[in-house]
Amino acid sequence: MSLPRVLFVDDEANILQSVRRVMRKLHVEVETTTEPEQAIDMVKQAQYAVVVSDQRMPSMGGVEVLERIRAISPETVRIILTGYADVKASVDAINKGAVWRYLNKPWDDDDLRTCVMQGVNHYLLVQDNRRLQELTQQQNDRLRDLNENLKQRVLERTWEVHRLNEQLEASFLGAVQAMARLGEMHSQDVGSHSKRVALLARRIAQRFQFEGRDLMQVEVAATLHDIGKTMIRPSILKKSREELTAEEERVYREHPIHGESILRMVPNNDDAALYVRHHHERFDGLGYPDGFSGEAIPLGARIIAVADAFDKHMNHSVTATAISAVALRKVEEGAGAAFDPSVVSTLRLVVREIDSKINAREEVQIDFLELESGMVLSRDLKSPDGRLLALADQKVDPVQLAALRHIHSKQPITQAVYVYQEYGDGAVRMAELQA
Repeated sequence: MSLPRVLFVDDEANILQSVRRVMRKLHVEVETTTEPEQAIDMVKQAQYAVVVSDQRMPSMGGVEVLERIRAISPETVRIILTGYADVKASVDAINKGAVWRYLNKPWDDDDLRTCVMQGVNHYLLVQDNRRLQELTQQQNDRLRDLNENLKQRVLERTWEVHRLNEQLEASFLGAVQAMARLGEMHSQDVGSHSKRVALLARRIAQRFQFEGRDLMQVEVAATLHDIGKTMIRPSILKKSREELTAEEERVYREHPIHGESILRMVPNNDDAALYVRHHHERFDGLGYPDGFSGEAIPLGARIIAVADAFDKHMNHSVTATAISAVALRKVEEGAGAAFDPSVVSTLRLVVREIDSKINAREEVQIDFLELESGMVLSRDLKSPDGRLLALADQKVDPVQLAALRHIHSKQPITQAVYVYQEYGDGAVRMAELQA
């Protein structure tokens, strides 16, 4: 999957060099040009998620550049850079160029990165939503065709409908995974943490008799429970809660609301959206954003809150043997105050079930080229530049192995790879969660 393209247009080459420095660690492909006409030609030849243009350029103003780009690629997110005093240009940019945002020069590096990534996220969500709608329409057309010969083809159509429903479900989950990847692009911790929370929340929900679509809604919400953080400035997310100012705390507490709004962009996702909104409520009513208490909090949100807290405590432990006992005790301390006691009791049963299946195993070091499908990583696998490639405690499947080998061919993975010597069924915690 190619990286989203971002194009910067500015007549000053030194400004563009500065932009490349600011954007270099983001998961985007940055292109630049000092010529507005060349920028327009580039948009004609390739798809760009975001175009950022300076307003004051001698050959063509930024408003005109973005107006012409809008005519060529309406879905490209357009951002303009203006001076503090150039109010008229900002108004013209909104009215004529239909810009998504405008930033003042000189910019703040964090604000520029955040604004661009929010634009990329918006563009990708629009693309995913459109593809999902097109696929749904195709499937609806196919179902209509099948209904024309109902009497003659009942058995055949029954199987076909089942297959199409599976495809639609797979497409929906694909959209969810795409949104989850956006979370990883904003913060690798958000992405990997959410995967673990989803696996654990699913196991807990199953014990509360969630099944079918209801179970999927819990899993989707758990996967995307932190997606609203992509709308929060990275400078805020890097701080501990104790370091936040009152205003930053207020902004931080809005992330469940942002998450709900994002999930409602996907049709038939109302339950998952509610779970995301309320997963920071407390059983005693002292949570946020709405101060719900007890059973007024949706059960799916109560489940995600417990799974979320358990995983966060789990990741503070150093040794695998101490993870479940320490994390479980921490969560149990909040039963009746932060958490629903019945959900905490169910967590205890799930954790003990998982622990009982974990066999003694030994970590071994191998070369990357020795990695095979079916092995279980004992440590996170990262690229030479620090990008997370694969999570610890997950079995490497053939598709993932092929992707890793492709990455290795482009950027050799020279560091040691650590796997469990015994990696059969039940060997690791995450494998048990996925069972």
